[in-house]
Amino acid sequence: MEGFRAVDRAVTVNGLTNLDVKNDFAVWTLAFRRGSDKFAEVRRSLNLDRDRIVVFLREKGFRADEIEVHPLQVEDLPGHEASSQQAGQRFNGQGRVLVKTARVDAVARVAGQIDPLIAAGIQFESEPRPAPAAASTR
Repeated sequence: MEGFRAVDRAVTVNGLTNLDVKNDFAVWTLAFRRGSDKFAEVRRSLNLDRDRIVVFLREKGFRADEIEVHPLQVEDLPGHEASSQQAGQRFNGQGRVLVKTARVDAVARVAGQIDPLIAAGIQFESEPRPAPAAASTR
């Protein structure tokens, strides 16, 4: 009976269980997309969008080593040839620009200032928000 309780080991902590901790690293994904019936138009639009995003980030003070540009992807949607009589977009493209930095406050500040990018016609896949920490990448 003496060793019976030896396997039942637990630690109980009483007191504050919630503590706000400021992150020390942020990863912000800006994912954008375009669509068209013409491949060249999608590619050109995506290149312009990516360039505008990078210029915007540089103007807001992010260094080149904090900005990660991913390759563009353009997909030819299957089955479009069969329904070419209908209006639609044959090519769907997307791109990603990431900001990876220890300047968490700067990311939070700039994330709320993207309206000029939207006004320029950039179509973000979802609301571009910074991830709370480096471990939270998309």
